[in-house]
Amino acid sequence: GVQFSPHNPSGPVCTWHSLQVAAVAPRCDLLEIQFEESPLYEQVLPDPRLLAQDGSLKLTLTPAPGPELKRELLAKHPFQPVPMGIESQMNR
Repeated sequence: GVQFSPHNPSGPVCTWHSLQVAAVAPRCDLLEIQFEESPLYEQVLPDPRLLAQDGSLKLTLTPAPGPELKRELLAKHPFQPVPMGIESQMNR
């Protein structure tokens, strides 16, 4: 019975999963998402994309356990660890 708002700055896969939780949690009124932080966010999923429209995400039922990803695009951008202290360099 506690109201909450999932914090989700990580990307479209986490957005998709957080949206599933938000849809069934009776006290989830808001879902925080990444917004215009990276052009890859909207490119990594094939259409239809998880795009906010009028402040809402459309929930669609799918038989898959999660969204399909453009793996060839992801392969071009492998994981790179974030160096310590990066937060002091942001927004400059």
